[in-house]
Amino acid sequence: QSGLEAEAKRAFSTGEVSLDLLEEVWKGQPIDFLIDLMKRTMLMSEWRKGNSYLVPSLLRRGKYKAPSDLEYCNCLKFDFTETFLAFGVFQRVVCLCVEYLFQKSKLDEHEIEVGPDFASFLFEKDFKVHLLNEQSSQCIFVYAQGPKLFSTFLKILHSMLSKVNADVMHGKLKWTVQLRRIKETEFLSLDIARSQQVPGVYVPTFEDQERLVAVDLDSFLEGL
Repeated sequence: QSGLEAEAKRAFSTGEVSLDLLEEVWKGQPIDFLIDLMKRTMLMSEWRKGNSYLVPSLLRRGKYKAPSDLEYCNCLKFDFTETFLAFGVFQRVVCLCVEYLFQKSKLDEHEIEVGPDFASFLFEKDFKVHLLNEQSSQCIFVYAQGPKLFSTFLKILHSMLSKVNADVMHGKLKWTVQLRRIKETEFLSLDIARSQQVPGVYVPTFEDQERLVAVDLDSFLEGL
């Protein structure tokens, strides 16, 4: 039991939950069904194949230490002040990102860091993405480099937010997106960014989201 106590503490500090711990917590319950339910509600994702899972909502809030490379990143601000950024939205987006990378065999456990309000992971080789949840301003910030993959990831993130919105928030979640370019201080609306032909910045309006999803991502999301 002492080993499981250590694993329980680790769950609250890292979000990682072992199968052994789940079997103890859910003793006598249908484990496979509950794991599938947690994954379908986007509260859990695969972590280490066959051994453990990631549950970001378990993480206790702590001080966020910003990565040192943020000043060299483009930044997108997803602003939810028109409605409300409910607890659980960001955590579900993190789960979807990790599950997507896991299923695409791109999940490098040594290149991912997850906290209660942030996540950093390697989306592709030489393309690292940082997500920051700022509850006080009702915003999610995305920091990334590389125009081509930056645009690709934004499309994926929009589709994931649409999935959370449809399945969990009953379509009541709305957001706007603004861009801040590398080493600049002001955010631009997407209309201005497009008019200035900022490289790699195609982000749809809220109304565009349903027809945005690429075929492979669509299959991934429908499979959840």
